[in-house]
Amino acid sequence: MNYTMDASYRTRAVRTLLKAYDVKSAQNPDPAFLKKMEQIAAESEAAANRTNTADSVAGSQTTEPACVLAAEMTMEEYQAYIYDRISQLPVHPSNMQDSVSVQISEEGLEKMKTDPEYEQWVLSSIKTNFMSRDPWSGMCGGKYSVLYFGSEKEQSRGECWRAGYLNGSGNKLFEQKSKNSFWARRAQRRKELAQQYEEMLELKQLNKDTDKGLYYGDLAILAAFRPKSVQNALLQE
Repeated sequence: MNYTMDASYRTRAVRTLLKAYDVKSAQNPDPAFLKKMEQIAAESEAAANRTNTADSVAGSQTTEPACVLAAEMTMEEYQAYIYDRISQLPVHPSNMQDSVSVQISEEGLEKMKTDPEYEQWVLSSIKTNFMSRDPWSGMCGGKYSVLYFGSEKEQSRGECWRAGYLNGSGNKLFEQKSKNSFWARRAQRRKELAQQYEEMLELKQLNKDTDKGLYYGDLAILAAFRPKSVQNALLQE
């Protein structure tokens, strides 16, 4: 939402008010009021001119938003910065169930910190991996990916496998390879949803059994407080 006020809008409003006042009070104008409104209009026009001049000067210059240079960060601050950048990268819908691990060596982080072009290359490579469409991933319940980055492009590589790899041991292999990784995202949404569904069914069944117990308990309590004549009649029936 833009909260900027156009100074020329105020000027037009004052002029409109002056015209309306002149029409309604032409026979008996108030000089003090007219003088005050003219002063406001003049100040508004001056403010509008100053704003336009400042905008033209700013537009003629190439400015960039101020930011803290990576070279001025500590390594801990830079790691947090890169971690946040990776976490904000978009992921293709077909890869939402993937488990991804990003391994960046200490030398690789140092190279990224001192070389903006290499930093951009690493982030672009990760983004390309995240955004690559894989229709089989969603059908197979996701896949496991591990991306490695060193201090040189030639040292970078990637690995990928399905959950059924090594006779269903794909998850264990990922846990082993992603241990102590720089960045990891474990997507187990389908498994979590299935577990939540089972818990919901169990809770529903438990509530149903509880309701039955309360119902029969209420019947026993009501029977105990019935008059004996009613109880005998029920027994005879």
